[in-house]
Amino acid sequence: MNLWDILYIVLGYFVGAIPTGIIVSKYFKGPDLQNTGSGNIGATNVTRTMGKKFGAITLFGDAGKAFLVVLFARLFFPNTDYTICLAALACLLGNTYSIFLGFSGGKGVSTTFGIYFALAPLVALVAAIIDAAIVYFAKISAIGSLIGMIVLFVGILFSGLHLIYIVFTLIIVAIVFFRHKNNIQELIKSWKS
Repeated sequence: MNLWDILYIVLGYFVGAIPTGIIVSKYFKGPDLQNTGSGNIGATNVTRTMGKKFGAITLFGDAGKAFLVVLFARLFFPNTDYTICLAALACLLGNTYSIFLGFSGGKGVSTTFGIYFALAPLVALVAAIIDAAIVYFAKISAIGSLIGMIVLFVGILFSGLHLIYIVFTLIIVAIVFFRHKNNIQELIKSWKS
């Protein structure tokens, strides 16, 4: 790994750290997302507080920046799987622990789908459809997101990609699950009651 690889990985973090939801909210004169609704800056909270149109802009913004980070990594570092994976991971960490927000951030779902639409489009599409279908019928975003991540991992497991991508995907899914820890605790409580 050379200096250019390292610089691109750092760039991936800063691109991921751009707080799309905050920008959308401020530009369209919406509420302070960190003190409204769930307090999250992602597409789900934007949708709840500002409406579906602005939620969609946030979703595509978060997914789009990750997609571009991975797409350019594949173009500029085509034979360096580690650089591609680390740049994508840095982008996700930027989204979930943004330097611009005091190392707080989103839950990483849209960003993860953006990463995998650049890495494994068919797997990402199937996982995203399942995620959306569960959210539509169950009306609980966290359940759709978590099951979508599981489907994504299983898809990558059988995709034929190099082992590094399977390990990388496991790390990505673990981060998203960790960011949903409060949601998971709430779901467990509701199932027990």
